[in-house]
Amino acid sequence: MSSILRLVLLSLLLTTTAATAQDYVPDELRNWQEWVLKDKEYRACPFYFNAGAARRGDFICAWPGRLQLGVTGAGARFSQSWTVYADEQWLTLPGDAAYWPDRVTVNDRAAEVVARDSGPSVRLGPGSYRITGRFEWDERPGILRLPPETGLISLSIDGRDVERPELNRNGVFLGERKQDTRAVDSVRAVVYRLVADEVPTRLVTELRIDVSGSVREELFGPVLPEGFVPLNLQSQLPAKLEADGNLRLQVRPGRWTVYLMARAPEVLNTIVRPAAGANLPDTEIWSYQSNDRLRVTAAEGLPPVDPVQAEVPGNWSNYPAFRVDAGATFAITERSRGIVSATNELGLQRTIWLDFDGGGFAIRDAIGGQMRTDWRLDMRPPFSLLSATEYGENLLITKGRDEGRTGVEVRQTEVNLESLGRADTRGTLPVTGWDTRFAEVDATLNLPPGHKLLAAPGVDNARGSWMSQWQLLDFFLVLIITIAVWRLLGRGAGVIALLALVLSFHEAFAPGWLWLNLLIAIALMRVAPEGRLRQLVAGYQWLSAAALVIALVPFVAGQLRIAIYPQKLSASRRAPPNKMR
Repeated sequence: MSSILRLVLLSLLLTTTAATAQDYVPDELRNWQEWVLKDKEYRACPFYFNAGAARRGDFICAWPGRLQLGVTGAGARFSQSWTVYADEQWLTLPGDAAYWPDRVTVNDRAAEVVARDSGPSVRLGPGSYRITGRFEWDERPGILRLPPETGLISLSIDGRDVERPELNRNGVFLGERKQDTRAVDSVRAVVYRLVADEVPTRLVTELRIDVSGSVREELFGPVLPEGFVPLNLQSQLPAKLEADGNLRLQVRPGRWTVYLMARAPEVLNTIVRPAAGANLPDTEIWSYQSNDRLRVTAAEGLPPVDPVQAEVPGNWSNYPAFRVDAGATFAITERSRGIVSATNELGLQRTIWLDFDGGGFAIRDAIGGQMRTDWRLDMRPPFSLLSATEYGENLLITKGRDEGRTGVEVRQTEVNLESLGRADTRGTLPVTGWDTRFAEVDATLNLPPGHKLLAAPGVDNARGSWMSQWQLLDFFLVLIITIAVWRLLGRGAGVIALLALVLSFHEAFAPGWLWLNLLIAIALMRVAPEGRLRQLVAGYQWLSAAALVIALVPFVAGQLRIAIYPQKLSASRRAPPNKMR
């Protein structure tokens, strides 16, 4: 319904009197007040609690009360209270062009009703009013249009009260399709709170309510501990935060959730839960979100509960939860100040290029994660830091405490650092070269044509290296072929076969099973008897030898070309980068 949509998230702030406001205006500026506030009378009105109070639309200068509507077969009577806070406001009345209100009075005095936005309206200045009127019709309509601002309705039809008026954006249904005489007015509330250790302490309250019975106003509170200032209110129902800390809701049957965010005047170590007030439970569930960047703390002294069993909101389920009774103290124990005891959680993505002459490496690093201590990253020899950027901004590279170290200062907890480095060495390289520990390191090695990575000792996985390509089946096949050559052709041939297979087995288009096929043909030729069978085996042997030669010629030619002119290696045959973790 439009009235509900317009009143959701609404909480009224009580304005101070003009005399009180004068106390906050310097003498030199008092004569300018009228000029500054010209055409801004709406600033004396309450404003939507979650709005910035900067535009006219953020303020509400007319607040409707309960609409009492009595309907009969010949007509209807209505009565509604309104409060106008500043300036003259248009107040919309029930009805429309088809059913126009008659005999309208404002505080028992006749009022002029005009058509505005296709509906009857009256224009009134600041004050409190009670507007009454009546309708006359030959046949009772099915739906009567209501003011969009109206949230509470008391409806009676032919002298019988309708406990649950059916409302929609067009108005109110003048009847009652369903009637449950067993329904009684009741409210059940469950309160969850999240205490966030920030500057100042922040408190998020989630109020879940189950409502049954009639449409009515209910009071909840006080909803905040003493000293907390409300910041934001989100409600599925029309809501008003009173000056005494109570929350007034215009409720209707169903399940509803209200969110209230508040802050303390400072960083707190103790929070006293207020006594269980109107419609609030005796026990609440509080969760605690620590902040290691500020200080290392823990909530103690209250009975803990399982967040899952207690049905804590899903985004709070990772935080410790506690049962807090009325009047109990939520204590926060500070164990250390700052984040000295915390460790950095950083990850490194590294890309490495080997020089064409093999004399050194060019390195590009991308470092991400959370920085919690030290606030400086230094690169040790044999690496040298050439440039660094953080979130796209260039950083100044300075010398470290030790000889040969260079690094940068990191000023943000969330690290997004990119750097370029150089290592002019062909010997053993450190895993990272940085003076800090990384939770994860991924490196990609790009080699120029004619080079191959044999192995990368010290890493968990070196995908693409020569050693990582060997599998159990490969070892088995090489041993079988070597042993067969040894037995068939002698020891020298076996050694040559072993070296040739080990060096060429994982090269592109290298013959593997063809060697074994030829050895099988040779072995059969030695034991085959004279006759037709021996002729077949001889043919099989020549075919196997021909297939091997056909495979060897392009393979040997390709290997020679790579060895002599590696830069002419086609892109389709170029080896992929070697990835290491």
